Amino acid sequence: MLLFNLISWEDNELNAGVAKDSKELAEASKRDSSSVKIIAILITLSLSATFVVTYCVFAIPLSLVVIGIMGSYALIQTWRTKLAARGAWKQADL
Repeated sequence: MLLFNLISWEDNELNAGVAKDSKELAEASKRDSSSVKIIAILITLSLSATFVVTYCVFAIPLSLVVIGIMGSYALIQTWRTKLAARGAWKQADL
């Protein structure tokens, strides 16, 4: 009986140690999970900011250049049309 009690006592001590280690592991996993969530949020914000900056740096200036080219072309065509009309009026007067 004494041998059985000693074995049970050692078994209980071992189980208590396993329970303590499991608790520490669960707490560490919870901290790690929180850290991963924070990292995921930071990456999400960083990628969003990167997209916005890329859009502002490339898309907006290129759009302005295209609008400027189209506006210049339209202005030149208007001037040419007016000059041609003036020339036609001058020839008609002769």
